[in-house]
Amino acid sequence: MMITANSRIHCLCSLLLFIIHTQKTVVVDDTQLNVVVVGDIGLPERKSFIKTKVVRAICAQNEQVPFHLGINLGGNAYYNGLRKNEFAVLEWAISQSFPKAIFPFDFLTELGKVDYDGDVDTELNYYVRYDNRFYLPNKNYFYDVTLSDGTSIRFICIDSTQLYETNPLESDIRELQIQDTITLLDNSGFLTAIFNAYNHNMQWHSRWLIRPPVISVGNSALNDPVTASRTPNSWCLSPTDGGYGQLSVTKQFAIFKFIDSDGTILREEKIYPVDKSIFV
Repeated sequence: MMITANSRIHCLCSLLLFIIHTQKTVVVDDTQLNVVVVGDIGLPERKSFIKTKVVRAICAQNEQVPFHLGINLGGNAYYNGLRKNEFAVLEWAISQSFPKAIFPFDFLTELGKVDYDGDVDTELNYYVRYDNRFYLPNKNYFYDVTLSDGTSIRFICIDSTQLYETNPLESDIRELQIQDTITLLDNSGFLTAIFNAYNHNMQWHSRWLIRPPVISVGNSALNDPVTASRTPNSWCLSPTDGGYGQLSVTKQFAIFKFIDSDGTILREEKIYPVDKSIFV
């Protein structure tokens, strides 16, 4: 996901930029965009005590300061993805956990590795046929938000299909895709931050040379233990009862908060745009 400083925000949910489809524009009557961020939420609450507590905390926060938008970083159907037309799994994992009466906004959604273990088309069709808040119109898409002060925010959600492609690929094509990923993430001065759901924990990796900060939230229904990071200027935590994130964006900067399932803020980072260009 990316944000432009002088008026635009972009969001890179996954990895590779190939063809971007579809665009939607919404208007928010506020000068600050409040976004709830979840990752690896693909279990119903009856099967995940972590999910139950995380949803409860999100609901409580939403009552105090309503969210305008959601970001769902993938991992929507544990543990093996979906069978064809197995829509009930998504109904319980997403629509029931975040009912429309409380969360009437879109959840910008991407696919994770577990989703590619099953039928991806079923996830895409769920958006079309059952719940269009589960916003997944294509694997790659734009989403624009305009605030009341005229600030324009663009989210670019990019799928990591190419890394988890189920069809056989020629080795040179695969190599090119991986190289494109490296170039995008490590050699791009225009990216300000990267969001993903890598591992079932929370991670913050500060900017390093020209690599933008990397933010991971992958413990909204599952959690894994973590060890001390060997990477300089990195932070990683895995609360026993999981957590979620909050992204707040104004014209000047963004703030990201890591929050546990009790509503406690574990870490807060202010993110400034690079060269008047883009947050990711």
